[in-house]
Amino acid sequence: EGAVSMAACGALRTGAGLVTCAVGKSIAGVVSSYSMSAMTLSLDEYSNGYIGVSNISKILSFIEKRKIDSVVLGPGISTGYETQELTKELIKEVICPIVLDADGINNIADAIEVIENRKSPLLITPHPGEMSRLVGKPVQENRLEIAKDFAVKTGCAVLLKGYRSIITDGKKIYINPSGNPGMATGGTGDVLSGMAAALIGQGFGMLESARIATWLHGMAGDLSALSLGERYILPEDILGGISRV
Repeated sequence: EGAVSMAACGALRTGAGLVTCAVGKSIAGVVSSYSMSAMTLSLDEYSNGYIGVSNISKILSFIEKRKIDSVVLGPGISTGYETQELTKELIKEVICPIVLDADGINNIADAIEVIENRKSPLLITPHPGEMSRLVGKPVQENRLEIAKDFAVKTGCAVLLKGYRSIITDGKKIYINPSGNPGMATGGTGDVLSGMAAALIGQGFGMLESARIATWLHGMAGDLSALSLGERYILPEDILGGISRV
């Protein structure tokens, strides 16, 4: 519940007018109460709690009818087999821009061709562990080249998170100067994904959205560190700092 709510709030704080959280029926009420400014789209679940491909028509219809500008796919979605299949089908079929994060990345780690055969613009926002699963090797020693090569291979924009996050489309490379170690708290990356999606929805390109969102996100974290100290930053603090930045 927390991950999707953080992404929704990050989008709303960055100027998204309407945000909908597509989640399993069992948690729709909890998500709705946490993200009171966001709407919910309830999805069918299996007995194990996973959401699967049976929801594909409902999701695609919602995107088309509501003329959705961008989609965040992955925060809190889980990695069950059924959900892996749903993730792959959504990447194949969704035509509006997608921000792929968290378990959305893990769900396609064994099927990179899904990214290569997509219909929509795509921004992936992995941390080093998720990027390692995508490329099949450690990335920390050669983050810049690995991010660039992956962008070239897949044609997507890459936001490789971490100290001095790297943003690239394979042609241009940017290194973000804002942010601090206190932002390693779980949930801060979900906020960032929502922020990037909001900027995409406002007309910025994939690379530009990643650049702007990463800098704003880092500055909001730096403001929080000034008042709270780096050790005590929560994702909620970053949300509160976005409008100040």
